[in-house]
Amino acid sequence: AIVLLWWNEGNSVAAHQALKEAEGLCVGLQSIDAVQDQYEGQLVHATGFAEAGADAVLSDATLGVSVNHTLKMSRSTEMYQWVETEKSEDKHNSDGTVTTTTTYTYRKEWKSTYVNSNLFDSEGAETHVNPQAGIGNTLLEADFGGRHYWTADPINFGAFSLPAVVLAKMNWFQPISPGSLSVGNVPDGVAGENQKISLTGNGFYVGNQGNPQVGDTRISYKTVPEQTISIVAAQVSSSFQPFVTSGDRTVLLVEAGTVSAEVMFVHANEQVTHLTWIIRLVGFLVLWACFHNVAAPLSAAANFIPFLGDLVEGLSCLLSGLITVVVWSIVVALAWLRYRPFMSLSLLAIAGGAAYYIYKKKQQSQGVQAVPVAEAHVVEDDLELQEQQPGGYSDKEIS
Repeated sequence: AIVLLWWNEGNSVAAHQALKEAEGLCVGLQSIDAVQDQYEGQLVHATGFAEAGADAVLSDATLGVSVNHTLKMSRSTEMYQWVETEKSEDKHNSDGTVTTTTTYTYRKEWKSTYVNSNLFDSEGAETHVNPQAGIGNTLLEADFGGRHYWTADPINFGAFSLPAVVLAKMNWFQPISPGSLSVGNVPDGVAGENQKISLTGNGFYVGNQGNPQVGDTRISYKTVPEQTISIVAAQVSSSFQPFVTSGDRTVLLVEAGTVSAEVMFVHANEQVTHLTWIIRLVGFLVLWACFHNVAAPLSAAANFIPFLGDLVEGLSCLLSGLITVVVWSIVVALAWLRYRPFMSLSLLAIAGGAAYYIYKKKQQSQGVQAVPVAEAHVVEDDLELQEQQPGGYSDKEIS
């Protein structure tokens, strides 16, 4: 976790520096209707209409779906299956032993991966069986993570063609047009016995939509239609590739619509910042888990005394969190001294100045409060002396 946090700070600085360098080198193409050789190898910004080639038709032969004027198409598959949940509870006995009780529960869920019911607990596997054949199994096996992709080839961008590295960033999917789907185009044999295939909003349902049964399958399609896009990349011949900065960092920005280069770099810097904070959080949680595991033996030892184990567990969790805050802050601060020295020293100077100001104000406040107390003691001493001296007075003398 410490190595991850240190790397994260360095990576963040390098990424921002690369984007700053690239923004300073970026030139805008006024037109994409012709390849301008003077920009060969340079970082360019271009906006234009991305369209599939005349003969580029995306087809899913399994279910008879075909679309044109489309850059990308995806198919998502889910099957209604039994899912097993395992829950273990530990009971700490008075003699120091621990009794573990494990319970298994089963529920039906739509899953994009096949759940092998043969791996269930022995009793559950007999009564909770997921089908091992059918269109759902076929598609889940073919689709990694329940999703399959098709990409048009070629994709034209004015006089340029878009390479795979650019297409990989074009994931602005939207539901397929219902007119592209037809049950009549689905090959025979897709639906199993006692199943029927019907249309949904953006795909097909194999089974009974009104009363889902284990083994029912729902398939949905999404597409990236032809559209205007904006690119920041290195011009290489009649195509584009990632631009390599002086620090060996690559820059390739792709967005939907007409977006200026300035705005695209702003978005890219925001993404770097978001990723940096995500990794900082992950590093913090990993550190916390590590320190908590180190303190775990203390909790285990305290379990010999009833109720003490839970108390020690809570305290160790709190202590682990405090230690994590300290270690995490030190690692990030040291990384900033390494990668962002000016900013780090500025922040330390501000923090030190604030601490000194608070310290001085506190001392001044204590000094002011001390004066009245000293004067009160003097007055009391004077009164006592007057009562003791012959010329003084007292309640007895007045009476």
